[in-house]
Amino acid sequence: MVERFGFSKKIGQVAIGGGGGNPFLGQQMSSQKDYSMATADIVDAEVRELVERAYERATNIITTHIDILHKLAQLLIEKETVDGEEFMSLFIDGKAELYIA
Repeated sequence: MVERFGFSKKIGQVAIGGGGGNPFLGQQMSSQKDYSMATADIVDAEVRELVERAYERATNIITTHIDILHKLAQLLIEKETVDGEEFMSLFIDGKAELYIA
């Protein structure tokens, strides 16, 4: 995401790295980068920040709505399956807000 789609404010909306090559048997994984070590460090830091932010967001959502998740777990124990309507009604009844951040 950082290298190919510009998901970085530090690097900008620029695709870096060739991204080409044959992905067969992981050959793409060992290919040489066509940018400097300094840029690679920036990419690593940006990726780390994206992952940490996503982790923080996920744990925040889970802890905020833990009671709804417990109700869902209980419902799944009782019924084994829950359809979309039942799933949404749990969150609506629990007054869960849409998380946008």
